[in-house]
Amino acid sequence: MKWWHWVMIGVFFGLVWVGVQMPDKNLHVVFCDVGQGDASLIIKGDFQMVIDGGPSGEKLLSCLGNNLPFWDRKIEVVVNTHPQKDHLGGLDELVERYEVEKLVINGVFGGGKDGERLRNYVNDRSVNLVIPQKGDVLRMGSLQFDILWPEERVGSELAWGSTPAGVEPQISVASVLGKNTDVNVVSVVGVLRYGNFKAMFTGDIGFDEEKKIKLEGVDVLKVAHHGSKYSSGDEFIEKTDPEVAVILVGKNTFGHPTKETLDKLEQVGAKIFRTDLDGEVEVVSDGERYWVDY
Repeated sequence: MKWWHWVMIGVFFGLVWVGVQMPDKNLHVVFCDVGQGDASLIIKGDFQMVIDGGPSGEKLLSCLGNNLPFWDRKIEVVVNTHPQKDHLGGLDELVERYEVEKLVINGVFGGGKDGERLRNYVNDRSVNLVIPQKGDVLRMGSLQFDILWPEERVGSELAWGSTPAGVEPQISVASVLGKNTDVNVVSVVGVLRYGNFKAMFTGDIGFDEEKKIKLEGVDVLKVAHHGSKYSSGDEFIEKTDPEVAVILVGKNTFGHPTKETLDKLEQVGAKIFRTDLDGEVEVVSDGERYWVDY
């Protein structure tokens, strides 16, 4: 076979590969398998949004690499529901490897060394910071992300932004919320909308926060706190009435997900997916219908 035959074969397979990588017109919501932690990837055309980063960058970046075109190195929106390692641990590497336009995050510092690295990258790259509160709406082309919680803006941009030399930038959870308050209670909760499709992301909220949030029925529910028995109350599950419930969970010593939570979801007829059993879960929607790949 002549050399130019090999060139043509290479070009053909290259075009096929690029064609496979090209985005379609549907919304893709990918629940990444990152072990005991949360990370979700939202794709619509050439727009991408990441909600939480799991406990480490390796599995988060693997999820992104498997689902994004190799040439697309921009993430338009990153949301950190709350600064704990199982939700924030991989975001420092994400901000290092990708151009991030907007970071939606509570204004309290956390996440230990991972949080420190994230803050440094945010400052070095001048990422646009947004401190969210109930009623805020992120409009992203045909997508909309409605913030349902926290009730008010928490902390300050100083927790993640640059400060004058000699000034302590860390606005700690204890200094803002009190020593006995868990940062889970100010988890950023939002509903992603595309046409008639709705998916709810709940962070690690508990019963008290669920009772204060204005609820509505959704197609897909990212189950709070990895299926903890301290979340997913009866009223919350009944009102959200999800057809699909996704539990982001890995090997753990907490008993996640609990039988109580699984029973409540089954009682409303939700189809349950678990990343520890099913691996990566993808929900695809054209704005009218949706389907699940796993």
